[in-house]
Amino acid sequence: MMNPKIWRYTGQSVAGTSHHKTGTPCQDSHHIEIVDGVLIATVSDGAGSAKHSEIGSDLAAKEATEFIKQWKSIPDNEEEWKIRADELIRFLRDKLISKADEINCHPKDLAATFLLAVVSETAIAGIQIGDGGIVYGAEHQDDLQMLIQPERSEYINETVFLTSENFETGMKVAYIQGDVERIALFSDGLQMLALDMKTLPAKPHQPFFKPLFQFLQKTESETERSRQLGDFLQSPRVCSRTDDDKTLIVAIRMSV
Repeated sequence: MMNPKIWRYTGQSVAGTSHHKTGTPCQDSHHIEIVDGVLIATVSDGAGSAKHSEIGSDLAAKEATEFIKQWKSIPDNEEEWKIRADELIRFLRDKLISKADEINCHPKDLAATFLLAVVSETAIAGIQIGDGGIVYGAEHQDDLQMLIQPERSEYINETVFLTSENFETGMKVAYIQGDVERIALFSDGLQMLALDMKTLPAKPHQPFFKPLFQFLQKTESETERSRQLGDFLQSPRVCSRTDDDKTLIVAIRMSV
């Protein structure tokens, strides 16, 4: 008889050093939840040029999970996932428009990117609008894989947001069957550390992720996991490479 498995996870969103200097709040948001054994993880990065992007990113990260929790079941094939993904993004756009009306601003003032990963016992499904990334590892495989390849824009800092008119062309979805044991989601602030962008296609930077999954496996306390991850993201080692806001979610599926 096989031992049952559970998810162990943690996540943090921290303000970048450039935001500390200007007094700007952290514009990144994230949310993690386990529902009937299914991991739902979201990361949203508010646009630096948008007046209320921290509100937009927070709404997107939380409301996406609430929307998925209303589903009777998780899609079990790629075509159904594409339909559900489209419904979810249109729901989030409507929520952002309503929030903009509520606080008397333009929807573009709430501009944010969006990452979602849903992991069941048999598959991983994802959505990506904008930059950042999702990586995963299957059982008995040492290497991590990209779930969705990041955009390679012509101009630095050019990306698509949930509120963009061209959100449909910028939206990417993925559905892969298999047993996933490790997963990480990260915002644009960590992209140059987490990915080898020199390769085509881009690949996860294994030395960045391996210690994180090892730390997760040996640290039982969620409070301690969260604290240590926050310390890592605000450490000189990381901040010397990026002054942007940073969000990171890491999760592993472990035997009880």
